[in-house]
Formats: sequence, structure tokens, C-alpha cells
Amino acid sequence: MTQQIDTEQLRSDFDRDGYVLLPALFPDNDLADVRTMFDRFESELEDRNNDDPTEYGKFETSPITFPLANEPAAQTLIAHPLLHEATEAVIGASYSLTYAASWCTRKGAGQGWHQDSFNDNPDQFVLNRLIFVREITSEQGCLYVVPGSHRAGDIPPGENHGELPGELAITVPTGSLALMHSRCYHRVGINQTDKPRIQMNSRALPALASEDTSYRAVFRTGRWDFRTNSEW
Repeated sequence: MTQQIDTEQLRSDFDRDGYVLLPALFPDNDLADVRTMFDRFESELEDRNNDDPTEYGKFETSPITFPLANEPAAQTLIAHPLLHEATEAVIGASYSLTYAASWCTRKGAGQGWHQDSFNDNPDQFVLNRLIFVREITSEQGCLYVVPGSHRAGDIPPGENHGELPGELAITVPTGSLALMHSRCYHRVGINQTDKPRIQMNSRALPALASEDTSYRAVFRTGRWDFRTNSEW
């Protein structure tokens, strides 16, 4: 049975909170090839290092990245009608696709609090489209967000994984989609299990947003420019 999306409610929730979770949106049959892709990524982890030797390491945001541009299974899911419908509901039809990747956090790793863009202009943001083809348990690392923070300016200084007022910890069932404004405060909790935590993110750019919107990120312990690989 095809899932139904209440587009008006979705738009309203996203405008208010800066994120929305659509649990178990994608039919299980549509996820099989991506699960096989994730199994391959896991087999490659022993040869990958997520210890960043640069100053970026101080942000405690150290997932291993697998680009998806040349992955047919991922590209098929990115073209899924339900993903398009949800995206169009929150940012309109004239969006463009940007970077797509899978991020993997192994035992002991997570992603510290951050914002994926720095500009408070309401037109200048990127839509993170997080697709979870496996269940994410709290032990593997919850997705933490602060609802409404996309309108609250820069994330306040503090500990990378310290508590923030109003934070919400989300465990994610299989087949879920999370849509997140790039100015929404968010982090990924530390993976305490031996099972890698893997998700997909296919970013979408609203029509009025600049292509360099996500080149600079804001963390609780500083700012980072991904073009120069240095602080700014």
C-alpha cells in the first residue's frame, strides 16, 4: 500500500520546527538494494579511518563518508516519488539536488552539535533529506534536534555533545525519512554498539538558495569552511 503524505501538515510542521520525521515512509521492498549497498560499505570499514588529523577533529563530528553519485541503488531511492513529494511540500517544486552521501559512525563515534549552514537569511538554507533504511536504536546514536532552532541564530557555544535546552532525542524506524533545515541545531549521539550506524543524506537546494550555502558550518566549538578546510 502506498504511503500518503499530508503535504499541508508537513509544510506547517517543517516551518515551525525546522525538521520533520516521516516514520517508515518507504516500502520495505524499495530498500533492499540500498541495504545490500550498506553491507558493502560495512565490509570496507576496516580499511577506512575516521580520525581527522586537522583542526576539524575538535568538533567530534567524525563519520566515514561514502559518496553516492555513482551508486545505482542510492540514485534509484533518491528519485523515489515519495521523496520528491515530501521535498516539494516543504521547499517547492523548483529545487535542485546537491551532494548525496552515506555517513557511517562506528563504535565510539558520533557527530557533535552543529548547523550545516551559517546564513540567517530565510531563503539561504539547504534541506537535509535523511533516509534510514535500517532501524537506528538509541544505543547506536539517537538523532538529536532542537525544534525551532532554525530561527534562533547561531548555535550557542558549549560542549560538542552537551545537553541543549529543548533538545529532542529521536530513534528512527526502518524506512523513515527525516527532513531537516540546515540551520536546525542537530547532532548524532555516540554509537555504543559494535554495529555501524549508517544513513543516507541527499541534500536539496531551494530555488532561491545559493550553491555555496552549505560550504560553511557552525559548531558549538567553532566554525568551519569546507572549501578551505580551515576555521573562519
